[in-house]
Amino acid sequence: MKYLSSILIILFLAAACNSPQTEQASTDNNESTEKVATIEIVVINVSGMHCEGCEKTISDALSALEGVQDARASFTEEQAKVKYDPAIVSIEEFTAAIEDKGYGVSDYEIMPMENKIIEQVEKNPEP
Repeated sequence: MKYLSSILIILFLAAACNSPQTEQASTDNNESTEKVATIEIVVINVSGMHCEGCEKTISDALSALEGVQDARASFTEEQAKVKYDPAIVSIEEFTAAIEDKGYGVSDYEIMPMENKIIEQVEKNPEP
């Protein structure tokens, strides 16, 4: 009787391991791994900002674009910094959004990976 019970348990486990649900779960895990977003940070040189109202106008215009996680403009630095997913939104769209509000774009720089890591650490200091 123990022998028969052991065989049934082994067959049950083998069937469960080869079930379509297990294969689907495996496929779902692979898909989620493939969908990991690549996040970039770009610094855009903006001309024509004169006050905090200008900063808000540009920040709001950039933040409204799909794929933008964070956008901040500074009239004193004459820059806008944008954290975004390049698979969803492009730098050309940032330029168009800024120029549509009446400001100029002269240049941009994508920040190197080291700066992205440092910025993340600065925003989330350990207790």
